[in-house]
Amino acid sequence: MLDIKFIRENKEKVQKNCENRGTDCDIEKLLLLDERRKNLLQYIEELQAEKNKLNDLIQRADSEERKELIEQGKAVKEKISKSEPEFEYVSKNFNEILLKVPNLT
Repeated sequence: MLDIKFIRENKEKVQKNCENRGTDCDIEKLLLLDERRKNLLQYIEELQAEKNKLNDLIQRADSEERKELIEQGKAVKEKISKSEPEFEYVSKNFNEILLKVPNLT
């Protein structure tokens, strides 16, 4: 299996190789899914970092601040739960196409 970094850097070469080997691989779609996957992963990681920060602040806050921080935490948790299924779907499609890409001849 080819490394995605190699595919990004040599997309024309990889696409031509797929055509020569008679493999039905959409390299453009693969790269779009890769970009979307990376963006979603970064977004989810940022949300998780924000959630961790809020958890630390909740422990040190007084009761009134705590209520507000808990609400913020719930909003962040909801964003994460909405983003994770999309990330899994995009990753699944990405991996399916990546596995079809043949090695270079």
